Parts: sequence; C-alpha cells; structure tokens
Amino acid sequence: MAEKPVVLLIESSVQHIDHARRQALAEKVNFLVYDCASVDEFISRLQPGGVYCNITAIIRTGWLKAGPYASHLVFTKKAIQSYPPSLKLICCSGHGYDAADIEALTARGIWYCNTPNACTEAVANTGLALVLETFRYLSYAQWCARFDWEKSRELGTKAVDPAGMVLGVIGMGDIGIAIAQKCEAALGMKIAYHGPRRKPDAEAKLKGGAHYYFDLLEMLAVIDCLVVAAPYTPSTHHLLSQREFRVAKSSGLRVVNIARGKIIDEEALISAMEAGQVVGIGLDVHENEPKIHDKLRENWMVTLLPHIAVCSGTSWANFEAGNWIPYLQCLLEGPCSSSTSRTSLLPIPRLAFLVLSGSFKASEQILKAARSILDLDSHKGGNCPPPWLIVFVQHEEFPPEGTMVRGTKPWELFFPPRPNRQDEILVEKSTGDTFESNCDLAPGLRDNDITEIVAFGLQSDGCVEATCTGALATGFSVTVLSGAHSTYDSDMKKAVEIEREVELRLSARGARVVPWEKGISNWADLPQNV
Repeated sequence: MAEKPVVLLIESSVQHIDHARRQALAEKVNFLVYDCASVDEFISRLQPGGVYCNITAIIRTGWLKAGPYASHLVFTKKAIQSYPPSLKLICCSGHGYDAADIEALTARGIWYCNTPNACTEAVANTGLALVLETFRYLSYAQWCARFDWEKSRELGTKAVDPAGMVLGVIGMGDIGIAIAQKCEAALGMKIAYHGPRRKPDAEAKLKGGAHYYFDLLEMLAVIDCLVVAAPYTPSTHHLLSQREFRVAKSSGLRVVNIARGKIIDEEALISAMEAGQVVGIGLDVHENEPKIHDKLRENWMVTLLPHIAVCSGTSWANFEAGNWIPYLQCLLEGPCSSSTSRTSLLPIPRLAFLVLSGSFKASEQILKAARSILDLDSHKGGNCPPPWLIVFVQHEEFPPEGTMVRGTKPWELFFPPRPNRQDEILVEKSTGDTFESNCDLAPGLRDNDITEIVAFGLQSDGCVEATCTGALATGFSVTVLSGAHSTYDSDMKKAVEIEREVELRLSARGARVVPWEKGISNWADLPQNV
C-alpha cells in the first residue's frame, strides 16, 4: 500500500477552518504543522533526514500578514534550493505572488497556486471606501469631531462628490474590475483603465463601458482619481513617480493604492501633494510597511490603513474553500500525486491531436514526433484507418475588437496541415471551445474510433482550457501536454502561474497532465492499429 503524501501546513493566527473537510483529508494525507522559529530553522528541517525532508506539498492558509509567521518568507530562492525532490505543490492564500520566486519554483517543477478572486469583494469594498475618502476627506472629519470641531469647516472649500468624475484603474483584473463596478454603480463615476492590453470582456462588465489607455501618461492627464490594483513586479516598481504626477489635471489627482506599496514612489507622492498636483490620498499599502512615512502619518487629510483591505471573515472563508482543499485533492488524484501509479502516460492508441495554433519549440517537436509515426504507419498499406489524427484548429475573430480576422496575418496558422493527407485535417472555430464551434467534430472523431484528445498550443486559459473542457463533456479522454501550451501575463499573475492553474483545473475535471517531453518518449511504445 502506497504511503500517504506528507503535507506541511503553515497556518495564520487569523483563518477560517472547515473542520469536517480537513478531517476528511487527514485520512488521505499526513499533516505536519509548521512551527519554526525562523526561516533558517525551516531550511534545516528540509535537509535529508530532517522533519520536512519528505513533504509533498506546502499549504499556507489564512491571513498571511497576521501571526508569528507573517515575516517568514519560505518561498524565496534561499529556501527553494533546499526543497526536497518530493515537493510538487505549493498553495498560498491571497492574490499576489511577489513573495514567491516563481522562476525558481518552475525550474524545480513545483506548482505554485494562490487564490484568485477569494478576497476580491473585501479588497474592492476597501477600494471603494478609499476612493470616496479622497473626495470627501472623512478621515480628517473624524479627527475634527474628536479634537477640533471648528476646523472641519475648512472642508467646505475642499470636499466634492465623485459623481461624473473619471476613475482610472491600473490593473483591470478581478479586483480592478470590481472596484470599477462599485465606483460606477455607487458613486456614478466614469471608468478608464491602463494595462498592457485592452480587455473587452472587462469593459463589457461595466454599464457605461471603459476607455482603455495603453499610455499611462495619457490616462493620468484626464482622470480625477487613480486606483492602483496591479501586481508588484520589477516592471511596476515605482510605476508612479515624479513624471507621472506632473501630468495630472490642474484640478489635481486623487490616488488610491490597494495593491503593493512599492508601486508608488512615496517621496514623489508627497512632493506632488505639497505641490497641489495630488489633492487626495488613500493608502492601504505602503512603500516601507509597517513603517509609515512621517509626512503621511501626520497629515489627517490623508487616509491611511494598515494593509487590511483583505481583512474580512468573507476572505478567510474563501481562502479555506478555494485555496488548498481543491488543489490538495488534485495532488491526491492528479498527475503530481506520489501515490498514483500509471503504467503508461498515454495508454490509448487511438488519439486525435488538437493543435490550437501557437508557435514555439514544443509544438514543432510534438508535431514532428506524431508525424513520424503517421508516416511509418502509412507505409504498411491495407485499408486500416490512420492510427492517429492531427486536427489543426484555426480561430477566427471579427472586427472591431478581434485581431484574428480572416485573411489577416494573425489569423494564419503557424502549423498548417500537410496537403493530401487523410490523417491531418483543418477545422475552424469562432468560440473558445472547438467542439462548440464544430457540432460534427465529436461524431466525426468517434467514427474514426478516436477515444482520446491530446491538446497543446495557445491560449492556456482560453482555447486550450475551453476545448479540453468541451472534449471531456462530450466523453473523450483528454491529455494536456504540460510545457506545450502557453498564455500571457495578466495584471495579477505571471503566465507560468496561469498555465499551472489551468492544468490543475483540467486535472480536477478528469484530464491527464503529461510533460510534453515524456509524452513524446512514450508514443513510440504504443501499439498501432489496435
């Protein structure tokens, strides 16, 4: 009988606990509870023969900013280099990933997952409150109510309502969209946003739509209030500094930050405030927290919070439900389970390869391997159907939003089917799910005795996930080739993190996830024309 996986649980002093579900999981895994006095002690326990030398997963749950381990950075390169080979999965509550070295984890083949959307409501409510604060200066009014009633009358020439004003959002992810929706609905604000690319889906969630600015300076020149909701990365460090604040409207800019403190150059922010370029500030996060800049702390016209936007029982419950429990189930039942034995990663000889566009080395090598077997089989003669099919999927979009318009360069296939081949076919689609766009595809594949779909290409969280989900729904077995599908960085996550989470979701739905190199090495061993 296989040994149970060993899971290291790092708990915050502030968390929600679903006792029944944890107890059920305890029958399938052995839990170790983290109690290290320092990161150095943690590293020592990871060494061969140490208490943590055989852990399969690390689950960090609850409010990361609370409790005795709040300052323990256990997902950095310093610790990662001591991780045991058995460690395959890390789940950490929260939206960001700036406290984890994603590249180092990826190099070790370790999946890192956080909890997107788990604290969106709590953070968005805080963002809404801070936006209103920057217009009405209610923090100052509270001070006046306690210490100097008459000084509150100074607000008569300063406070305004935000209705009809323009809110600019940097980072139109889950939280950015939610703040925009709340400010539009509750405060009557118009919405603009900046990011690396336009997001029509996000715009559609707002009744009045939203204006996209690729150039940040252009947006800053026309908005009345700015909300920072972007991830902290090297490229967003001090994204807002002297140059940015100088382009503010003559009436001044209001600045709200619920993301990460280091995105704003606080010295530049204070200089802009003193120069009248910035006329309202609401900060939940700070450049050098927990230290607060003296000029901000002493100014009651500035609203300051101690990084508590997430702080709600709703968040803790969502962390518990959405963080480590489903991912841990994937660990037990999916491809990274140490207790799961598979005699063949690709045991079904009747395969259809779905090539979902994209141009990268893995795709070329996968096609080369599949075609070499098809070419060998084509010399056998007889009336046997081809052992596999390669299905090339061509996606079409429509103007004005779409870029993959028929006849344009983006629409063209990187890898077209070879002419005059019965084993290579082309299908077109206009939705994410290839099977939804082609109602006769599933019956046609079954007519050719196809029982399994192997998918790779672009885009992991778009066509790949939708098509694989559609294939599963129509009764096919599905294999996803890890490392052979790709996506783009989002406002809150790196592409590699999104790719891993897609694999986890598809694994939970019943798909196999196989490293593409290992898949290729196994294909030659499969019997043909069974």
